[in-house]
Amino acid sequence: MKEDNISSLIAVLEKEYKYHQKLCESAREKKEAIIENKVEDLTGVIEKEEDLINDLNTLENKRTNILKEIAEDFDLNDDTPNYKMLKSELGSKQKVELKNIRKKLLNTIENLQKVNEENKVLLEEAVNLNKFSFELIANSLAPENATYKQDENNKENKVKNIVDQKV
Repeated sequence: MKEDNISSLIAVLEKEYKYHQKLCESAREKKEAIIENKVEDLTGVIEKEEDLINDLNTLENKRTNILKEIAEDFDLNDDTPNYKMLKSELGSKQKVELKNIRKKLLNTIENLQKVNEENKVLLEEAVNLNKFSFELIANSLAPENATYKQDENNKENKVKNIVDQKV
């Protein structure tokens, strides 16, 4: 039973690794969509990510259940043992497999975090640019020198609207 649970754990971690790789690719696609200002592409990528995250949550629940079974198998005090607790209980082949998948998974998650951080910065810049644009538009619509009177000659030269209706 112990061997089966360890094998199941490694299999689930392999699947999680593949899903995290897909999320990484999706985050890169999202970055391109943000840079190129392709809102429809961005929406599609976000929908795809939601599906991936739902699948990952299912795998995470499986992994948690397997870890509980492993804790029972090895009479560990903790319901969900961590890597350090497990490696002392495993054979050399399983240690190597678990170590390798753990390393790949951690690297992929680190890469995902980097790309997501870059996307966050890009989105913040886009929001700031939009705010600036709205402020420019709002300021161009505001009456000129509302506090002080203007010369009658100057009033005719000021454009009050963004769009010139004479055209």
